[in-house]
Amino acid sequence: MEESGAPPEAETPVRDAEVRTREPVGNPAPLSGDGTGLPFTKELTAGTLANGLRWYVKKNREPQNRAELRLAVRVGSISEQEHERGIAHIIEHLAFRATAKYPNQQDVVNYLERIGAQFGPCQNAYTSFEETVFELHIPVDKSETLETSLGVLAEWAAHIRISDKDVDDERTIVLEEWRQQQTAAMRAVIAYTQALAGEDSIYATRMPIGLTEVIKNVPGSVLRDFYRRFYVPGNMAVVCVGDFPVPEADVIAMIAKIFGSLPAAPVETPAPLHMAPWRALTADQSPMVLILPDDETTSSSVTVDVQMQRYIVRTEADYRISIVRDLFHRAVNNRLFKISLQSAKLWQRSVDGTAAASQLDDTGEMEQ
Repeated sequence: MEESGAPPEAETPVRDAEVRTREPVGNPAPLSGDGTGLPFTKELTAGTLANGLRWYVKKNREPQNRAELRLAVRVGSISEQEHERGIAHIIEHLAFRATAKYPNQQDVVNYLERIGAQFGPCQNAYTSFEETVFELHIPVDKSETLETSLGVLAEWAAHIRISDKDVDDERTIVLEEWRQQQTAAMRAVIAYTQALAGEDSIYATRMPIGLTEVIKNVPGSVLRDFYRRFYVPGNMAVVCVGDFPVPEADVIAMIAKIFGSLPAAPVETPAPLHMAPWRALTADQSPMVLILPDDETTSSSVTVDVQMQRYIVRTEADYRISIVRDLFHRAVNNRLFKISLQSAKLWQRSVDGTAAASQLDDTGEMEQ
């Protein structure tokens, strides 16, 4: 490929929403407006390399001389089999241990810190149910720094070292992270998710942190196979937003040069999932109540959930409706929050014996 400022011929513009491997329940017909597809902002350039990897580039002047880089991989804990529970997260950890180009432990972390990207705030990653995302916040006063940092993303995309020793050395770190999550708040989150999802949903049994027996005992070969199957260009997207020292066309050319050599591979999708709705409700079904007492909790709360059809934004009309819905939910939440504050005052004053007969009026204010 010629090293010029022009985008390579293999790239084609992308103007549609991200393609998903599992299609959720569709929306009803738009309530208003037309069916025009929701376009990207004109300030964003996007495309797909010949190997299937998608890229998104946007010039942004603030903060000056800084850029946000992301490698998003469409794989998470719901892609794991029973004997793999937790390995998507372990692979994310191993990315910062060693790669082909950065073979010594912490080499990649040390390089990024040398250019001003502190570990944690400026170089990090996360694993969720459906995705693993690597994040860099870097200085880009020099084009070489931008290009090298994109090279780090490429190392994570295809060249993470997953030796048996690497896996064994990382187990203790991941186990400690698992221990830190054993709190009342996390137990409530898990029980809440399982209740909403239903026992037949894979979300109920695939928390990203995984199982201790898997973390302690899974062979390195299982992680290598998982990495080979799911870390393929068709499952990936590279995002670059920042105050680049070069034109956007040059950033695109860097992406094509660095990621275009990754071999295309079949995109493996997880087994069919129970996704939408999470729990099938019938018209005559009674409300479900979940009570979560815990000796370690430090506060109490009440949450009311109303199950609705998942709404996907595909058109400008969909987007407008989503904004109206969001405003409505915010208004209701603010109203209920205001009432809860006044109710707390009422309770406190009643305890003090100063306003036992006080009531709330129609606006949520105190009646004397």
